[in-house]
Amino acid sequence: AKYEGVNANLAHLDQIDALWWVRHNISAFGGDSTNITVFGESAGCVSAGIVAVSPLAKDNNGNSIVRNVIMQSGGMNVIQHPDSLGGMEWYLRDSMGISNMADLENLSFVELRNVWLQLIGNMMTANPNADSTVIPADPVFSWKDNAADGINVLQGYNSGEFTYFMDCFPQDMYIFFLENVERYLEKSVAPENLPAYRELREEYYAAIRSEFPEWIAGVPAKDSLRFLEEVADDWLFLAGHSIEAAGHAQAGGNSYFYFFDYCSQALTDKGLRVCHAAEVPYVFNNEYGFWYQTEEELEVSDIVQTIWANFARNGKPDFEYMSDDNKQTTVNWPQYDADSRKVVVIDRNPYIKNNFRKERAEALEEMMKLSPTFHFSKFLTGLLEP
Repeated sequence: AKYEGVNANLAHLDQIDALWWVRHNISAFGGDSTNITVFGESAGCVSAGIVAVSPLAKDNNGNSIVRNVIMQSGGMNVIQHPDSLGGMEWYLRDSMGISNMADLENLSFVELRNVWLQLIGNMMTANPNADSTVIPADPVFSWKDNAADGINVLQGYNSGEFTYFMDCFPQDMYIFFLENVERYLEKSVAPENLPAYRELREEYYAAIRSEFPEWIAGVPAKDSLRFLEEVADDWLFLAGHSIEAAGHAQAGGNSYFYFFDYCSQALTDKGLRVCHAAEVPYVFNNEYGFWYQTEEELEVSDIVQTIWANFARNGKPDFEYMSDDNKQTTVNWPQYDADSRKVVVIDRNPYIKNNFRKERAEALEEMMKLSPTFHFSKFLTGLLEP
């Protein structure tokens, strides 16, 4: 009865149901049903965030199914609004004649598999939908309205996220994406709001330049690609994470923010910076193409695993570590809010940074209000429109 009439976000209903099963049964395995932690990276990060804010992940008293949520590199501004025609929906309708759920349900397994292969082949993605039932109507700004009441949240991202795609796409496609991010974003702004949006954008560009002395007077041509990477990182990660984290703090929640900035030699050898998914091997301490498992990398993994485990255990990510000069060091993690913007920068010797990208985040929040939530599933088709 709880899901009656729900015909969207079925994958997220599966995830929520699985967590309800854990909630009802974990005590039989020696677990604590009142202290469940969920975490994920990229799409998994968005899934974890959806669990945090979904009305269906709360009991009749408004208590969440989970206690702690860790969100790694996935701002919820990739969630579609119901009135946006995503790239996948457009392709299904216009190229394959599939216009509703019944059309999909009538396909055989082989036919459904072929549909999916065609979507992947045409770089279409299926993003969650802000249907107001499973997911709040405005998932990014819902945090300030106490959508994640009672949940401790640790979230953040990496210092060179978008460079991940340098390793995935041909160079000309990579540059094409970067050069057209802002053109696409501006297209979603109502004409009467364009002047204000463009003024904010110049303030935002100036905020980026102010963090790089060599860019204060402008961006030299040789650095333009790096500048565009900063813009892409901000829209895909800083914008969502900073609004969500500050909003959660504003609503009285426990909000913590990290910035992962350890660059392994393996990343450098690939010509990447601390890209998307670069922190994942350190969370799990497993061999992966982003690291060589050197002694220093294993030490960073110990730090990350300690943070994640302490947060899951206590709802607060305070931690101790042995610095590279053999000093036992304690980090009392400050909460993140819109005023102080305090984050913990994670590298071999983690440290607290105040006013983290404050001007950039503030400008992005105002721009986000004028340019409706950035829907990545529409991004690729949107770029190709006149």
